[in-house]
Amino acid sequence: MRIHWSRLRAAPLAAACAGIAGAALAAASFGDLDKDRDGYVSKVEARGDRAVEAAFNAADRNKDGRLDRSEFATIAADAAKHRSGPPASTGAPK
Repeated sequence: MRIHWSRLRAAPLAAACAGIAGAALAAASFGDLDKDRDGYVSKVEARGDRAVEAAFNAADRNKDGRLDRSEFATIAADAAKHRSGPPASTGAPK
């Protein structure tokens, strides 16, 4: 198997860009889900997104039954981490 060094150098940049895109998506999604514009996503509002609904209880750190932006961001960060996949191989070329 050949390793293309140019691809390995680009991997951190691609991961950083994915993180930025994930953060932007999270901000847009928070605003979309916060229907009553109270600055929180309730369990009822979370039903608008399956991933948020599934992760709601784990993300609700203070257990108040609603997600603030910080708590919501943990869902987006976790999703971005899963999207990036396993780390690239750093072995020497053969």
